[in-house]
Amino acid sequence: MIAPTQMARSAADRVKTNRLDSRKLAEKLRGGEAKGIHVPNRLYPGPETPGALREVFVRSQQATKLRIKMLLILERIPFPAVSAAERWSKQAVAGLYTLKAGPQIRFNLDQYLRTLSFTADQLTVNQEILRFCKQEPEISQSIDLLCTIPGIGKVVAV
Repeated sequence: MIAPTQMARSAADRVKTNRLDSRKLAEKLRGGEAKGIHVPNRLYPGPETPGALREVFVRSQQATKLRIKMLLILERIPFPAVSAAERWSKQAVAGLYTLKAGPQIRFNLDQYLRTLSFTADQLTVNQEILRFCKQEPEISQSIDLLCTIPGIGKVVAV
């Protein structure tokens, strides 16, 4: 495959067909004027999928935490007593499970806590997938090649 920017055309070249394009490609490749680019094969669903999916779960987790905070503030229920640094620690979340609240509030809070638990589990699975991507040589090579493109970092490449 050749990058389109390497295919110089004159202004008079208005006719574009597959046959003409194939001939131009063959002549440029034979003459050494064009250099091919690497295109990773599709053995896996795509190296960008785990990174993008991680972002979805992180945002979902953040949104759920904000919903829990909003629910507690609106109902004037204090957050379980922990320091600000430990606000979402396992101890604090366990305190949310035992928090005294009315039936409707308890139902909503339990739903939010289930969502929080689900996203945490998905992030754990996602981390395992990302570790696999880094350990698999072909995927790792594709990620490294993607990172050579300006504007693409590790998060986007993975």
